Amino acid sequence: MASQFRIWALLAYALVSMAIFSGPAAAQAGDKDAAKEWADLCTPDIGRFQRTLSEMQECCGLKAKERNTACKDNPNNIACVGTVRLCREAVRCDDAWTQCQKKAMEKENDRNCEKDTCKQCGAEYMPCRRDALK
Repeated sequence: MASQFRIWALLAYALVSMAIFSGPAAAQAGDKDAAKEWADLCTPDIGRFQRTLSEMQECCGLKAKERNTACKDNPNNIACVGTVRLCREAVRCDDAWTQCQKKAMEKENDRNCEKDTCKQCGAEYMPCRRDALK
């Protein structure tokens, strides 16, 4: 009787542990290299202001289905969801950089982004992009 209780207690402990450790940590899983590649493909011509943020973020999901058969077969796969999330964070940073440059260039009539205000956008962008792909 005591050994049966012990087995059930160990099983319950294992199930609780799995629930705890497969939650948020698993949601963070993602292929950083694929996310970077997809983000780069979804943000062409950053200086040309051609795509909206929502279009770029939607592109991340499309690239997942195009370039990863596991994501095409099961878009809710934890690795796919995590990789798409990383891609979306990276393109959010790209969009913020583009918007910053656009405002700085218009404000200072700086067509080539050569003034300090415009260059500061890049200094703010790099940590955002790096942190998005951690």
